[in-house]
Amino acid sequence: EPGDGGQRCVALDVPVAVMLGEQLRETPFGRLLLGDAVHGGDLQFNTITHIGKGWTDDLCIVRTFNGAELACSPSHRLIRNRVDRDGGAVRDLRVGEFILTSINGCIERSRIKQIIHTRQRAQVGMPTVTPGYTFAAGRKYATNWLDGLIMRLREVVGKRDVRMIISHNA
Repeated sequence: EPGDGGQRCVALDVPVAVMLGEQLRETPFGRLLLGDAVHGGDLQFNTITHIGKGWTDDLCIVRTFNGAELACSPSHRLIRNRVDRDGGAVRDLRVGEFILTSINGCIERSRIKQIIHTRQRAQVGMPTVTPGYTFAAGRKYATNWLDGLIMRLREVVGKRDVRMIISHNA
């Protein structure tokens, strides 16, 4: 769609789960390289073969009840369950629907808590991956004050949770 990045995209500052050695790490989308291995769900990793970039005129923020958050274009597709081969465009999803999230590399279903249409223009991008079609992107957000405190304490001791939403790459 015009003004929607020309494709289904995530914001360039959104972390993507990348395998570095034997550890799952967060890398901002804008720093991804061809050949990087991205987390695609459970024990599946996909290799980046192409990176496309564009713009959206309505950056959307999707938040789940289990604390995952993703900034993306309205046409970006999120995976709803383990047999979903196409994903659902953010603009067509509703609060309360299930989507797949990744918590420290493990897949978990969670309901959508919020979909915020910011109406902000933002640069976005999309990787093409193989052999699969999914990648994990996003960040953890504090769902309440206690969660925020625990999140900060875990970061201080170096045990940061990697919480992301499973996305479709096309």
